[in-house]
Amino acid sequence: MPPNDLSYASISRYSKTTDFASKPSFAYFIIGEEISNWRWGYSDQLREGVRRPPLEEFVEGPGPRPPYYETMRSPSAEKLTVTFRELEYLFIGGYDQSVKDGKLKVVKMPDDSSLYLDTRLTEADQEYISRAFWHQRWWRAS
Repeated sequence: MPPNDLSYASISRYSKTTDFASKPSFAYFIIGEEISNWRWGYSDQLREGVRRPPLEEFVEGPGPRPPYYETMRSPSAEKLTVTFRELEYLFIGGYDQSVKDGKLKVVKMPDDSSLYLDTRLTEADQEYISRAFWHQRWWRAS
């Protein structure tokens, strides 16, 4: 019988005493939750009249990135409602590389979730977005 609290430690203890080969859906569910549900990105908001670059240009980049606020709105200055997207497990390596390259910053939250933010954001915007992310945590848990 699986543990009631489904914490990482209790699952580890349970996995050592249970044959998961006969229960692949249970193991997949636990592993999937552990891997993917705790890395998030801020959904930038374009300024009015600015075109979103095509995917190829966004990924490969035509050269130096323009100043952030030439194309994006400031959430703290405009008191925007901010939204977030869960980062797909398949692309986490690219996000981590962007952190190493200095293009993204990771903000760790008390619940061990991570929020990836563009380093071109001002401190005020980073704080505003991080606070909104933390206040919305119950929505993400549901």
